[in-house]
Amino acid sequence: ALSAVYRANDWLDLRASYDQAKRTAEGETLYGFQSDEAERETKRTGLQVDVTPVSDLTLSLGYFRRDVEYPNRPDRIAVTSGAPTPGAQPIPDTPSGLLEAKYDSFTAEVAYNPSERIELGAYYTYEKDAQEDQAVTLTSGNLNNKLNYLGTDKTNTFGVNFVYRIVP
Repeated sequence: ALSAVYRANDWLDLRASYDQAKRTAEGETLYGFQSDEAERETKRTGLQVDVTPVSDLTLSLGYFRRDVEYPNRPDRIAVTSGAPTPGAQPIPDTPSGLLEAKYDSFTAEVAYNPSERIELGAYYTYEKDAQEDQAVTLTSGNLNNKLNYLGTDKTNTFGVNFVYRIVP
C-alpha cells in the first residue's frame, strides 16, 4: 500500500492512496472455488481533497475505486452421483459465481466546529458497483446452460452527526 499526503497550505490538503492485495487458494474442489474461497486480486485507488476556508469549517471530497478479480477459477467437470465422472475433463470457460467486481465511491463531507464543545457534520456518499457473475449447469457431463449476469447497484447514503462535549 502507498499513501501520500500533500499539504499545499493551511487550507488545502490532498491525499492519494493505492493498495494492492492478493489471496491465494489451494486444494481441490468438486465444483470449483467460489468467490469467497477463490484466488483474489484487489486494487484500490483513491483521492481525497480537504479544504478548510476558516479554522472551524472543513469541506472534504473523496473518490475511491476498488477493482476485484478472481483469476484462475477452475472450470466445471462432469459429476456422477456426487463424484467426478471417471475420465471427465474440465469444460472450458465454465467457472460459476462471481468473476469480477468494480466499486466506485464518491463522498462529500462538511464538518463545523463552532466551539471546543460542539461539532456538527454531514456527509453524502454515492456508490456505483458493477459485477460479473456466471452460472453454469451441466447435464450428463455436457454444458447445458451458461448465464452471464452483468449487474449494477447504485446507492445514496446521507448522514449527519452532532457531538456535545460536557468537558472539553
